[in-house]
Amino acid sequence: MKAVSFDPSITTPRLVIRPANMTDLPQVQAAKEAMWPELQQWMSWAYDDQKPLAALEKTIGEATDPCTLLWGFCRETGDYVVSTGLSPQPDNPDIYETGYWVAKTYLRRGFATEATNAAIRYAFGAKAAKAVTIGYFEGNDKSRAIIEKLGFAPLDVRIAAHKRCSDGEVMDEYKYIRTEIDGLPDLDVIW
Repeated sequence: MKAVSFDPSITTPRLVIRPANMTDLPQVQAAKEAMWPELQQWMSWAYDDQKPLAALEKTIGEATDPCTLLWGFCRETGDYVVSTGLSPQPDNPDIYETGYWVAKTYLRRGFATEATNAAIRYAFGAKAAKAVTIGYFEGNDKSRAIIEKLGFAPLDVRIAAHKRCSDGEVMDEYKYIRTEIDGLPDLDVIW
């Protein structure tokens, strides 16, 4: 891993990951709309008011840290593949929360694992993070498998923490933490 400035991207074997920007907005918005039913099932932010393009524009405009919203693009095709990010926790800016979602045409090909692995490495290597947290909602076994593959340790369970955006079902949230990069799956990452 080579540590240089975050301008303009994080590069992995299959992805170029860079801060969200208005230029990439149409491609990401199209992917978001194609995945909307799945996003509403598992993402805490996917309420109806977040579906329009204007909501994504607002999110980009309000980001106080360029790493809050990171978009991954296929190195071979330039296609949008995955969203991830590193959000500093308000009460402890040395601890970052991460997450992910993948464009429909790139599902089940390891891109969420690759992008999140890269984001974790960047958090510890460039942002001097003390910890990175991640979570999933009850029933999202695919996300749980990725979190476990990335070697996160269980942190806590938040009972009835969230009402699912699609139908209002109350779900528990399972939170996990990493405090170092040791034990992450191998990945060549440059930034």
